[in-house]
Amino acid sequence: MVEPDDAAWDLPSDPAVNIIMTLEDVRTVLKGTPPSFHTATVLRMAFIQQFAALEAYLSDTLITEVLNKPGALQRIIVGDRELKELKLPLAEIHANPGIVAHTAATHLRTLLYHNFKKIEVIWKLTLNFDLFPDRDMKVRMMKAEPIRHDCVHRNGKDKEGNIRLEVNDSFVRTVDADIRKLIDYVEEHISEVG
Repeated sequence: MVEPDDAAWDLPSDPAVNIIMTLEDVRTVLKGTPPSFHTATVLRMAFIQQFAALEAYLSDTLITEVLNKPGALQRIIVGDRELKELKLPLAEIHANPGIVAHTAATHLRTLLYHNFKKIEVIWKLTLNFDLFPDRDMKVRMMKAEPIRHDCVHRNGKDKEGNIRLEVNDSFVRTVDADIRKLIDYVEEHISEVG
């Protein structure tokens, strides 16, 4: 088990609190401005921030579990192809008894947590429960992933230059509700991880 005060990891003590605070900030911004100011730009910014907070939450939660629960660490190092095939010099292992946990956590930190297809597999492997609480949410979040990409990398336009009209008030509220439901689901199941 890695000490929680290990500054190299700088993980929040409660990732759920962090994401809820961010989601509340987004809500406050949207509630504090008249609907006429909810331009496509403001809504894209809100959506991007929601997604960024979700990615941080998933990353922080998964890494925390791997660093603090031997069963989760065992499952990731045995089940993840990259980690399973990794070779470490014996001298490094001897010099750093925490090298296995640190190596696994470092690997997890390099992942893109908006790549739900990949994260879903790693999540299930490591934590023994599904990433999404239900199929409907999974479908919505999988559809939101390319929209996020276009908002971040193309200023809200797809490859053909069409504006992503999906990003409206209703869409942003649905993403907020889905993320909150996902957090509740994860927090309910995370205590069962061994």
